[in-house]
Amino acid sequence: MAEAFDWDTLNKFFPPSPTRHSSHRNMKRSAPDSPSKKRARLTSVHLDDDPFAAKNSRDTVKDHVELASTRLLARISEKSVPEQLYGLDQEYDKLHDLLSQTVAMGESNSCLLIGNRGTGKTMLVRRVLEDLARQHNRDNQEAFCIVRLNGLVQSTDRLALNEIARQLFEQQQVDQEHQQPARRFSSFAESFEYILSLLKSGDKSTLPVIFILDEFDLFAQQPKQALLYNLFDAAQSAQNPMAVIGLTCRLDALLLLEKRVKSRFSHRQIYLLPPKEFDGFIELTKSTLQLRTLITDTPGYSAYADKFNAAIEELFKDSTMISIVRRIFDLTKDVRMFYKTCVSFRS
Repeated sequence: MAEAFDWDTLNKFFPPSPTRHSSHRNMKRSAPDSPSKKRARLTSVHLDDDPFAAKNSRDTVKDHVELASTRLLARISEKSVPEQLYGLDQEYDKLHDLLSQTVAMGESNSCLLIGNRGTGKTMLVRRVLEDLARQHNRDNQEAFCIVRLNGLVQSTDRLALNEIARQLFEQQQVDQEHQQPARRFSSFAESFEYILSLLKSGDKSTLPVIFILDEFDLFAQQPKQALLYNLFDAAQSAQNPMAVIGLTCRLDALLLLEKRVKSRFSHRQIYLLPPKEFDGFIELTKSTLQLRTLITDTPGYSAYADKFNAAIEELFKDSTMISIVRRIFDLTKDVRMFYKTCVSFRS
C-alpha cells in the first residue's frame, strides 16, 4: 500500500491559497510586514526543515582543516600542479606556444628544457600539458597522446622501446572489429623499426604524440644514441605530428649529442633559472603554503582560507622561519628541500 503523503511538511513551505471555506482566509486585511519582520519570517525556516537542502553540509572547522591539509600535502608532495608557476611566465608562454603548434596545427617540434634541479622543469611541463588538455579535449576524447620516459629507469634502448609500446598501447583506442592480429618480431632492431614506421606513417590529421624525456643527458650517454636519433628523425620528417621535449640539468647536454643526432634537433632551448634574490625565493616558498579557493568551495572554507593565509604572512615574518628558508636558499635554492622540511615538521 502506498505511503500517505505528509501534507503538513508541504504546507510549511507552500501554504494553500485561501478560499471561501478555508481556515486560512482572514476577513480583515493585515498591514504589510516591515522589513525587520519579513527578515525574521524568512529566517524562521530552519535548514533541517528544508527538503531540498543538503542534509550533510561539510562546513565545519574540522572539515576545513582536513580539506586544507589534503590540498597542501598534495602540493608539497608534487601530486598536484600549482595553478600558477611563480616566475615562469615567459618560459610557460614559449613551451605552450610550441606544443600548441603540435596539438592544434599538426606541426612537429623538439625542444630542450635546461635548468638546475628544483627550478620547475617538470611542473612547467605538467602545467602546460594540463592546460592543453583542457583546451583541446572534446567529448572525453584526448586531443594528443603523451609518452613519458626517464633516463634513470629506461637505461637502455630496449627498455625505452618496451615503455613506448606499453604507453602507446594503453592510450590508443582499439577498434575491436578491425583489430589486427599481434605481430611477432625476431629481433630488437625489427621491432624498433616497426614502431618508428608507425610514427612516420601518419599525416597531420593523425593524433599527435608528445614524448617527454626526463634526464635527457642519460639518453645522450647511451651507445650510438639510437633512440634520440630515431625520435628526432621522426619529428623532422613532418609526417605524423609529434613533439620531443627533453628535460635536463646539464648545461652541456647539446655537446653530448652526436653530429647526426644534433643535425636533426631543432636547437630550441628554454632555460629555467632559480630566483636570484632571496626575496623572490621567500615569496615562492610562501606561495606554496597559501591556500587557494575554488568556485565549489563553501563560504566557510573561503573565510578559513583567508585567516590561514593571514597566519602564513605572520609566520614568514618570524626570524626562525626566515633563517630556515635562508639556509635552503644559500645551499641549494631547491624549493623541494623546503617541501621536505615542511613534511618533516608535520611528522
